[in-house]
Order: sequence, then structure tokens, then C-alpha cells
Amino acid sequence: MEIFDYDNILLLPRKCRVESRSECDTSVELGGRCFRIPAVPANMKTVVDENICTWLAQNGYFYVMHRFDLDNVQFVKDMHAKGTFASISLGVKQPDYDTVDRFVAEGLCPEYITIDIAHGHADSVKNMIGYLKEKLPKAFVIAGNVGTPRP
Repeated sequence: MEIFDYDNILLLPRKCRVESRSECDTSVELGGRCFRIPAVPANMKTVVDENICTWLAQNGYFYVMHRFDLDNVQFVKDMHAKGTFASISLGVKQPDYDTVDRFVAEGLCPEYITIDIAHGHADSVKNMIGYLKEKLPKAFVIAGNVGTPRP
């Protein structure tokens, strides 16, 4: 298998057809909302916190809150109390299923749920997607980090 790095790849630009970058629209739609740019800060404890997520949500940017040492249910309550959307991370272990059950019991639903796992080509991810779709059908589910070509 041949391996490529940045020295082996060059993206060839086409002729520029705009006079200024201000003419360009970089917005992206995701789950019924429009965001200013198609980039997302990493959902890591050292990158995002509730204050940063609040600012991002209030200013038209997408975010995914990390899932470590965090009460996801309280985070969703806090974000909704501020009039913003809630975007959380879940894993695929029993405590994550318990969190979903707490959302259902409290009548809450985050607008976005990202399944945060190192490699998404796993039955555990498939099972969590099914559980989320059953229990929180209005949530927009994001599952990724799949590096294998087969189902």
C-alpha cells in the first residue's frame, strides 16, 4: 500500500472568479440550521467548554461539546435556557445509554448528538445509532471516524 503525505499531494486551484473573499458564502446547513463555516472545533475538554460552546452557538457556528467529566443532561438544560441549540457527545457504553434514558425521562432532546468513538466501523456504533433513533428521533445524529470502505 502506498502512503501519501503533504509532500505528495497538491490541490490545483482553478481560476478565481471573485473580486473579494467577502463575495464568498462559506455557510453550511446541518440538521436544519445554517452555520457560518464548515469547520468544527474538536470536541475535546482542552478545546471547548460551556462558555465557548455558548459563544459559538450564539454567533452562528457549529460545535460539539466534549463528554468528559460533564453532565450532558444539565448541559442541554443550560444551553436551552440560554436560547441556543445543544450539541453533545456520547460514547457507546452503558453510561451513555443511561444518559439517553435520562433525556427521555426528563423530556429533553439535544438538537445534535455526536457518537464520539475512535473508529466508527463497529457494531457498538450501529447499536447506539439505533437506540438514539428510537429514543430521541428528533436529534440529528452524527457518527463518524470510519476508515474502512465496507459496511
